[in-house]
Amino acid sequence: MRKQFLLIGVLFAMILSAPAAFARDIRVTVNGAEVPLGNAAVLRDGQALLPMDDIFYALDIRVQYHSKEGTATVAKDGGNTVCFKEDSSSVTVNGATKSLSAPAVKQDGVLYIPADGVTAVIGGTAQWDGETVEIEEEGYQFGLDAVHLYRPEERDSTSGVILEEYSIDIPIDPDVFEYTQVVTKDRIPVVSVLEKYYGIDYKITQAYKRRPTATITLSRDGTEYVYKINFLEQ
Repeated sequence: MRKQFLLIGVLFAMILSAPAAFARDIRVTVNGAEVPLGNAAVLRDGQALLPMDDIFYALDIRVQYHSKEGTATVAKDGGNTVCFKEDSSSVTVNGATKSLSAPAVKQDGVLYIPADGVTAVIGGTAQWDGETVEIEEEGYQFGLDAVHLYRPEERDSTSGVILEEYSIDIPIDPDVFEYTQVVTKDRIPVVSVLEKYYGIDYKITQAYKRRPTATITLSRDGTEYVYKINFLEQ
């Protein structure tokens, strides 16, 4: 009987000593836009931990898992490569070891990381006020960054000549709002944006007659940016 009580006491002490992670209604914003989370963020020892897949999916960054090693590698195009390890607050950033504010934790099959684990990948800053995690990406500026112009292959209705497909990307300066693009006569392209905009509404309006144009409007929290592309037919 004494052995049973002793065993129960040891188990009880282990439960009390294990840090618990609790699901919480924690908002997460990246570059000012709220990120939709498929798995709720959790709270552990007063620290907000974020579901790795959801956060990096919102940033269009791929996560590669290595189940045998209990690690996950995240690489940003043109940026940092970071390797996380379950139950460890140490990560490698481009091969160099760095300590995070809290360890990565796996719970219900989901790997959770602290906010500074996100900024280890994307740079920038992370703030936690007890209700919201605010992450600001290094070098981020609200506004359009590029547009994609596309016109499929088609046959000229008069001559029967096949006109080739064309597909080009035009870089946009977020602070410049009007552009002119030379295009082939009667071949005004379809315009689309390149970046994923979470929490940002955008619409594209195109006019094809008289003065062919495309207008891209971005709006967030009452701020509206309008970009105009004038097509010059030759």
